[in-house]
Amino acid sequence: MKKLLLAFLLLPMILLGQKNNNGKVYDKHPAIDIVEQFTEAWISGDTVTLKNLTGEGFKMGSSMNNNPNYKGGDIGNLIGQSTWMSSNFVNISLKNRGQAYSDAIESKRSGLIVQTFQEFIAWDKNNAFKLKTPFNATFVFDKNGEKIVRFWWSDFGLLTTLLHGKNGIYQDRQLKMEPYTKTTHT
Repeated sequence: MKKLLLAFLLLPMILLGQKNNNGKVYDKHPAIDIVEQFTEAWISGDTVTLKNLTGEGFKMGSSMNNNPNYKGGDIGNLIGQSTWMSSNFVNISLKNRGQAYSDAIESKRSGLIVQTFQEFIAWDKNNAFKLKTPFNATFVFDKNGEKIVRFWWSDFGLLTTLLHGKNGIYQDRQLKMEPYTKTTHT
């Protein structure tokens, strides 16, 4: 009797559930291949490939930034970060985290988006500090679905601090986190 009552109560939710299909999610898609080329170029310093894979008006930045005036960076910032990373880190990898995988989302309203759930691992050449942090990213494509026009990531602060901090990041083997947290590594 309880099961029948529960089924009767759930029936309206099932029948009145979301009926407006706004798009589809794919685990295999050409856009995911483009994102993989982009991330490989980004961590290796391949600026030519980065320029070829990005579209007009490209913007990028940390999705964890809570500054209301934050505008993100442009292609120049992307090239600078890529060059800096490839010059200061060795054994860089950006791989899917655990059983996570990238999704391509074709939305009627928002267009083509790829979301990644990865882990960034690298060794700092200057002090042998190992970086290992979750790195989730959202890539928004142009109307044709061929070029990346937005690259927003969340990395729990560690990589963002390094990419934006430039000089003076490490002092006495301490990583200075912005703006108030300090993590010591021995």
